[in-house]
Amino acid sequence: MGGVDKDLVQRLPSIWLTSLTYNKGRKRREAHMQGRAMVLSLTVLTCILIAGRPALAATPVKKTTTTTEAATYPWHDKMARGVVNAVTSPVEIVRGIDLTSKSDGVLKGWTIGFVKGLAGGLIRLGAGVVDFVTCPFNFPDKNKAPIVHPTYVWQDWSGEYMK
Repeated sequence: MGGVDKDLVQRLPSIWLTSLTYNKGRKRREAHMQGRAMVLSLTVLTCILIAGRPALAATPVKKTTTTTEAATYPWHDKMARGVVNAVTSPVEIVRGIDLTSKSDGVLKGWTIGFVKGLAGGLIRLGAGVVDFVTCPFNFPDKNKAPIVHPTYVWQDWSGEYMK
């Protein structure tokens, strides 16, 4: 064979295989690092949002109107409330099971309470997203008041659930 290295021809399949394996591993490592960077950046953003407020359930600023006294919430309270409600929305399932079990029994708690908690979690998630997206605007309430009650999932953990 004129000028072709037989040793190279024999090693060529292993060189290709090594190259393919290296590239696949490198791409996997790059994707893993991008995922870690995304999680880290979301964690830092959440910490900044939460740490920026001394207390999530801060007392709203009172503004006296001519007819009644209404609470006015600043935009950053609405944004923090939206993030917290979106993140903690799965806790509504536990809350629904617990409160329904206490009032109606364990069987209804694990069946009906689960469904109620799932619905409550979806409602809280939606309210959190709406609060976060509309925090700079006076929507849906001009005072930026909470959409769902209780404001946070851990508040008012007693009595009947969604009656």
